[in-house]
Amino acid sequence: MISPFDESENVNLLPPAAPVFIGVATSKTTHKTPSSGTVPATPTGLIFQALGSGRAFADIPDTAGATGYRWYVKTPGATDFVFKVETPTSEALLLALTSGVNEVRVSAIGSGGESAPSSPASLNVT
Repeated sequence: MISPFDESENVNLLPPAAPVFIGVATSKTTHKTPSSGTVPATPTGLIFQALGSGRAFADIPDTAGATGYRWYVKTPGATDFVFKVETPTSEALLLALTSGVNEVRVSAIGSGGESAPSSPASLNVT
């Protein structure tokens, strides 16, 4: 019998795995102060489209100087926006949304930090 406390017996029980990256969502948005480089302008023109089954597509025109985008969601009944996902492009597929009216906003990331968030867009998600 293999004992969970004897590491010599457990060395090869699991195959090698790819690294796992875990993101932590927070309820407060923090904007970095630029240390060098330029903070992109606040994104404008956000489009939010329901896809059904708790999914939605969000898109914003490219923001000059942006190297990525951070997407924030406020679900029905919530008081704050919560970080959902970071993307290298100006579009995102948002999953596991709560049924009801959700709001999304996005900030642009550049070499100098994160922009202020866009105005929110609302959508009834089913």
